[in-house]
Amino acid sequence: MSESDDNRTSFDGSMDESKPLFGNEPQRPSDSPNFDARIRLAIFGLLLLVIAAGVAFWVWRLRHPADAAEQKDPVVVSVKVAKAERQDISAQVSALGTIFPRDQAVVGAKIGAQIKKMGLLKNRVVKAGEVIATLESRDLLAQRGEAQAALVEAEASARSVTTGTIPQTNAQDQKALRDAKANVVATQATYNRRKVLFEQGGISQKDLESSEVALITAQSDLKLAEQTIELRAKSLNPNDRAMAASKVNQAQQHLSTLDAQLSYATVRAPFTGVITDQFQFEGEYAASGAKLVSIADTSEVIVKAPFADTG
Repeated sequence: MSESDDNRTSFDGSMDESKPLFGNEPQRPSDSPNFDARIRLAIFGLLLLVIAAGVAFWVWRLRHPADAAEQKDPVVVSVKVAKAERQDISAQVSALGTIFPRDQAVVGAKIGAQIKKMGLLKNRVVKAGEVIATLESRDLLAQRGEAQAALVEAEASARSVTTGTIPQTNAQDQKALRDAKANVVATQATYNRRKVLFEQGGISQKDLESSEVALITAQSDLKLAEQTIELRAKSLNPNDRAMAASKVNQAQQHLSTLDAQLSYATVRAPFTGVITDQFQFEGEYAASGAKLVSIADTSEVIVKAPFADTG
């Protein structure tokens, strides 16, 4: 067999696979022992880059939450608008309810007294300020007269403390003042006449000096009388003045209290309404705080009725 036949036979089946077919063929990179290691190293580096990018994005989102929110698309909500129209009620519902007046009050007596005048007022319409009842007040009138007299006495006492407690002393002081004024006028006239005579040589200088001394003495007496009256008015005890003023104030307060109690003797309607009930009648004794009538304003009413939530 020839050499070519040997090569063909070796190619068909018995050829050594470890030898290259065409001479010395170079070795492929995939057959290198370091190729798999380099691939694994590249994949590992790529994973590290991906993880680092994810961490950097997460940190950026934490530091810039508003920027990320602003980048979101705005939410658009559609609203339908319809015109309100007035129409007839499609269904009517009836229910049992309770009617309450807009305003209601119970009128009572502020003082204890017998009812002097009070008619039958139930179901009657009254206006605001109208007299409902009149209570007995003759004892209050007597107390008011006594309080008025006490006030006059306190005021007189206060005036006596201010002007002086002894009228005779005041009269003597006024007389001394008038005498001093008259003495000054007389001595002044005498001094003027003697001064003229002295200038004309009719009298001596001694007589002129005597008249001058008499004038000075009269003027001093006048000043003393004026100061005496002024000091008598100012030198009173301040405690006496304060006590007198306090008594006047007490008398005035007592009189005001009795006036207020007298005003309570006339019971009036607080507002316009209907007398729904009457608790006491004329001739009975109304204790302080006792109920007389109840009044309600029925110009506007409030109705409370239960309705089902489904029709």
